[in-house]
Amino acid sequence: MEIAMNDTYSGPFELMGIQEGKQIFSSLQTAATIDTTHIHLRDLGIEPQVSRRNDFEVNSVNWSVDQEGKITGTARFLAVTTHDLIKATLDGQTDPPTADQDFIVARVNVTFTGGTGAYTEATGTASVIAKLYNSGLSVGHIVGNVSIL
Repeated sequence: MEIAMNDTYSGPFELMGIQEGKQIFSSLQTAATIDTTHIHLRDLGIEPQVSRRNDFEVNSVNWSVDQEGKITGTARFLAVTTHDLIKATLDGQTDPPTADQDFIVARVNVTFTGGTGAYTEATGTASVIAKLYNSGLSVGHIVGNVSIL
């Protein structure tokens, strides 16, 4: 079964420290409304689908950013109907910061790597474009597919 993702998530993120020259971050995000997508991501060309129920309501993300802006990390998505977790790895890049913006844009490739329950053998890929605001708010849009047996 293929589960399509075309969803926006938003929530706080936190700098957890610095390790081996990389900034370590953590976030918890929930499914966001179409209005949130329009307010935060329209200038990046993101147009959300018609409002629908998300298959994955919450996600947690742990990532690091090196001095060149390379992002690596992991994510977990919570399935709404079964409360199973879907695991993913992250690999991406931040755009160079600009003085006139209060956010940094991150572009991330997501690879789904299993999970719990019905998602034990989940696979698939997605791409994310997100704004990481100086205030600690993250708003990101994910597009891709999760496959389960």
